[in-house]
Amino acid sequence: MIGWPMAAEQFYNVKLLEEKIGVCVEFARGKNCEIFHEEIVAKIELVMNESEKGKEMRKKAWEIKEIINNATKDEENFKGSSMEAMDQFLNAAPKLRGNPWSSSVSS
Repeated sequence: MIGWPMAAEQFYNVKLLEEKIGVCVEFARGKNCEIFHEEIVAKIELVMNESEKGKEMRKKAWEIKEIINNATKDEENFKGSSMEAMDQFLNAAPKLRGNPWSSSVSS
């Protein structure tokens, strides 16, 4: 991933993705930066070439993809953590708000 934060929390997100998770290189910073063709090519080559850093970034990106896929599974006998949390939220929300959509709400 190549990051170009422009405002707000994007600066934090790119730093997190680059330094902690290891799946991003920062391309530029802010809206008013000057970008040159050579810089674009260098960042793309860093991410896509067969260097150790490029291989490691792709490996980590694959691992994160698997984590996300597992968290969002919604199969007959298995629900990922995100799907389970969403189900819990959707089941609890109507009860807490007295929503008429919920058949389990008592008057």
